[in-house]
Amino acid sequence: EAVASLVGQRFSDYQDSVRGRIAALPFDDGFQKLFRMKTSFPSFPELADAAFSSDVFQGIGDWWRYHEMLGDAFIEEADLSLFSEEPIFHFTCPYWTWGDPEAAHLAGNISASISAALFSVGDAQLGYRLGALPNHANGKLPTTNTCRHAMQLSLLIKALLADGVHPSSLRVVEIGGGYGNMARLFALAYGFRHWTIFDMSFMNQLQQFYFENTLQAAVFRNVVAQDFEEQASNTTLPAHVCQDEDESCRGWAAEGECVRKPELMRERCRRSCSECPSSSF
Repeated sequence: EAVASLVGQRFSDYQDSVRGRIAALPFDDGFQKLFRMKTSFPSFPELADAAFSSDVFQGIGDWWRYHEMLGDAFIEEADLSLFSEEPIFHFTCPYWTWGDPEAAHLAGNISASISAALFSVGDAQLGYRLGALPNHANGKLPTTNTCRHAMQLSLLIKALLADGVHPSSLRVVEIGGGYGNMARLFALAYGFRHWTIFDMSFMNQLQQFYFENTLQAAVFRNVVAQDFEEQASNTTLPAHVCQDEDESCRGWAAEGECVRKPELMRERCRRSCSECPSSSF
């Protein structure tokens, strides 16, 4: 009891010390300390305007920590179905949607067949308003994100295949997964075993929403490795390429052909008719 009392007293003294230091600071200096900014600001609006630049923070990690706090604060009121328009996700995708011709060209040079499989997956409408995605008027290129992800994945998948590794057997770890576009492209074009993303908490919430709605994926968050393995073992995972066999599949699906001609469409347009197996994340 004496030891517990002493520990309690020391903890109370520590709390009082911290509170005292913060309480002694003017409000603007307190924010400067908490957010580790290089200067103080007389009001929160001025701080918020300046905080869009990482230059006002002591380090880049401090800037990211600030944005993580903002994301956690506003995630509950965000419209995830239109996440491209939500300010807290401004770093997940470019402000423009038209394609990146250079990235698309490089992807084709890396591997024509691999890039073709990835580009046949294309963009997902989720997160964008109808009409906001690129169309045939700009050379049939998908969004900048998809062009660049296709380029990066073409290089990765080509190296894997050269080493005799089929992508469908992979267990992938991604550090910072954006809204999940790279994992979606990989899953629909080649499949994989597991895909684990380490990211900020509010970004994980967006990724879960995105995968559940674009891939019908089984998503497990904040579980230890053995629990993940146990849960994922009961999930059906793609072991082969799952894609459309005809470039007209999207249009046919939009016209209701998946319902009118299910057998034919299931054979030729699996992706557009949502017949691809689930993946686990």
